[in-house]
Amino acid sequence: MNVFATSLTSYLSRVLSNLGEKRWVLVLVMLIQAGGLVIYLYLSHNWIESGVVQSLRNVSSMHLRGFEQLERTISYQLASVGEAVADDAQFRYAKEYIRGEVEQTGLDSIIVLDRTGKIIASESVVPLELILPPSVFATQSFRDLPQFKTFQRGGTNSTFFVSRQYVPEMGGNGMIMYHMMTSPEGRPLGSVIGYTSPRSLSMLLYADTARGFDLGKNGVLSIFDNHTRQVLYRYAYSRVPVEEHSLALPAIRDRYFQNTRYGPDVKNYQSPVDGVERLVVLTPLHLGQWMQLVGESPNEYLFEWRIQVAISVFVFICVSFLQVLLMDIFRQNKAQRTLLDLVLNSVDACVYLKTSDRRFSYVNSKTAELFGLPVEQIIGRRDKDILPQKLVDDFWATDKQVLETGNRQLCTEMMINPQGERRYFSTIKELVRIPDQLPAVIGLSTDVTELHEQTEARKAAEDAIRKMAFFDQLTGLPNRRMLEERLGKTLAQAKLKQQKLSLLFIDLDKFKAVNDLHGHKTGDWLLTQAASRMSSVLRASDIVSRIGGDEFVVLLPDAQSLDEAVRVAERIRALLEQPFVMDNGVALDISSSIGVVIYPDLADNVHDLLHFADEAMYRAKKGGKNAVEVFTG
Repeated sequence: MNVFATSLTSYLSRVLSNLGEKRWVLVLVMLIQAGGLVIYLYLSHNWIESGVVQSLRNVSSMHLRGFEQLERTISYQLASVGEAVADDAQFRYAKEYIRGEVEQTGLDSIIVLDRTGKIIASESVVPLELILPPSVFATQSFRDLPQFKTFQRGGTNSTFFVSRQYVPEMGGNGMIMYHMMTSPEGRPLGSVIGYTSPRSLSMLLYADTARGFDLGKNGVLSIFDNHTRQVLYRYAYSRVPVEEHSLALPAIRDRYFQNTRYGPDVKNYQSPVDGVERLVVLTPLHLGQWMQLVGESPNEYLFEWRIQVAISVFVFICVSFLQVLLMDIFRQNKAQRTLLDLVLNSVDACVYLKTSDRRFSYVNSKTAELFGLPVEQIIGRRDKDILPQKLVDDFWATDKQVLETGNRQLCTEMMINPQGERRYFSTIKELVRIPDQLPAVIGLSTDVTELHEQTEARKAAEDAIRKMAFFDQLTGLPNRRMLEERLGKTLAQAKLKQQKLSLLFIDLDKFKAVNDLHGHKTGDWLLTQAASRMSSVLRASDIVSRIGGDEFVVLLPDAQSLDEAVRVAERIRALLEQPFVMDNGVALDISSSIGVVIYPDLADNVHDLLHFADEAMYRAKKGGKNAVEVFTG
């Protein structure tokens, strides 16, 4: 072993002494290394930022779906109010009926009009003079309002986003919904109008769709008026309750945005609210009248990258320093070689030299400390005589690549220190060839345990966000987005194999009454129990999903006939009409209305299947509820 050490020292002295006379070679090597490092860091920065842009687009899409679903839900509730009021053709009891409906529907105001647009009855949480345009309030009629004329000409239900700068306590803007009331014969009776402020919308949205998602401590989601640029509502770090909405928030001007290379919807944004710079994705809402902004701070998503830059620069400095020292020190005497040991022992990294027969020929003090042995007990010994076999095999896999290819290897390795702790190291391994000696591997390992743990934590957070994008947070069932994706794939397979499949659309009867009487916690418990019961009667190939509120969809890819689909629907209906008994002994009685549709008999695409199943469910509910209805066209 002494002969080998002497030969190695002599060889390195000759090589580095010759190179020491040509310092330009070292400078060239260091410039190449620095250039490669800069390119790698630049590319990794772009990869990280591209991933963040995609994540922000996913969150924006998820929130937009929630907003649209909320709009449909409120519209459906308004339609229910309109149907109830229309049952009294003379509108004698209209005011009494809508008196308690404002709070239950989530609407700030409900107004009933006759066929000419005259106000018959109204109920509002704030005075109507603060909501209605002065001309409408003065005449008590919507007849001359352009939006009402547009609604009457169209003959269909309509939604408008309007500006109400004189209603600061309601956010300054709002969403107005018009619903036509008709007699059983189809004769127009009048219309019912609902008004919802941004504050009410955001409260409902935060309590339902957006509940639980987290953009990070410096993340933000806002909606602002695209014309007035006024912030309608804003919440950041969504683990805390939704922020208060106020016209006192600064307006969002174009000067706060800068273009990026990711497209017109992605901007660099300097917030006038908190001064934080963010990368944001802009998404228009409702024909571009409102704009949704979702952003994350570079301080959040570039945190690990900046640590990586610091470590890379540190490693580059250390390697460059070692290269300079090796060239100078190996030309010197034994005292200078001792100085090299001092330098390597002072470096906050493990440095070692291992031959192709897997024996250590050099280790610095940091390596000896990691192994828990004195340097003298490591030199000359094989790695398997010192370390556990599993770690030895992992280390040898990269050592072997260096010896066989001659290429530098960059890897992350795990080591257990004498205290039994797992430590992670970023390792660089290079091949060293000495004439008449065995090839060797020189390694430099830097402890990156903290960075590794932060990376794992961020991966876990990203996995949680991906799960939120595809699964319902309350029941754990697939949400509408995942259902549509799976349904699309299943339809493609069924079309290829020329097979049938069935779809069930399930709505829980009397769920709203339970929710109002016992509270949202009981309602959430009931939804999870109902989901569990439905899942218990389905096969592994079937898919049950919650698409919103108390609505569920069941995909039966193996149900080839109408009779088989109806049997499954009847089993679900029978299960759901049985009482749900809570821990306190209270029994909750609900039922279900189920619509059934078969592919490809009456529908051959995702949209039609869901629409027709929904229509069949609606017929079952209209027919008295607690029933199964098959869509027949």
